[in-house]
Amino acid sequence: MKQITLVALLLLIGLQSCKKDSEHEAADDFAGSPRSEVPDELIAPNGKFWRYGTISSINYHDTYSDSYRNAFGLSLFLEFRKNGTYKFMQYLNSGNYATLDQLWLETEGTVTIGTAEVDGVAYPTFTLHPVKGIERIRTATKNEQRKLNKEALVGRGNLSATFFYGRYLDQGKHFLDILNTDGTAPIQALHEEW
Repeated sequence: MKQITLVALLLLIGLQSCKKDSEHEAADDFAGSPRSEVPDELIAPNGKFWRYGTISSINYHDTYSDSYRNAFGLSLFLEFRKNGTYKFMQYLNSGNYATLDQLWLETEGTVTIGTAEVDGVAYPTFTLHPVKGIERIRTATKNEQRKLNKEALVGRGNLSATFFYGRYLDQGKHFLDILNTDGTAPIQALHEEW
C-alpha cells in the first residue's frame, strides 16, 4: 500500500511539474511584447469575446449543386484579458458559383492602452501587438494551414493597429465601437453574445 501511495505521489508531482512548465511556456510567448492592464470597459460582459458578423443580402443559384448560396460572410471575435493579452479570430467566406473560398485567422498577442488626441479632445485607444497566429485557407485549388509568427503579422491590416474605442449600452445589450486611428476602415460595432 505504501508503494502505491508513493507512486501516486510521484505521479502527482510529475503532473504538477508539467503543468507549471506549460504555463511558463505560454507566458514566455508574450515576453518582450508591450502590454498594459486592460480596463474593465474593454472586457466583454460574458468574460469572453466581443463579436461582429455580417452576411451578404445577395444569394445566387449554384447550378453545380442545384442549391442557393450566400455570396459572402464575415465573423470577428475579439477577447481582451485583464493581464494585457488578447485573442482575435476572423472567419471570411466568399462564394462564386461552385466554389467557396474560406479564410480562418486566429491571432494572440498583447495590448496596450492609451489615448489619442483629435481636435484637442483625448479619446481612449488600444493597440494590438500580435505575437503568434494560425491562418487556414481553403479554396477550390488549395487547403492549407500555416503558423504565423510576429514578423508575418505586424503591418498586416488591422491585425497590428491602434483603435479608438467606446463602449455603450443599447436596449440592454453591450456594444464596443472600434475605429482604426488611421481612418482606413469603417467603425465596427462589436457586441456581446446574445
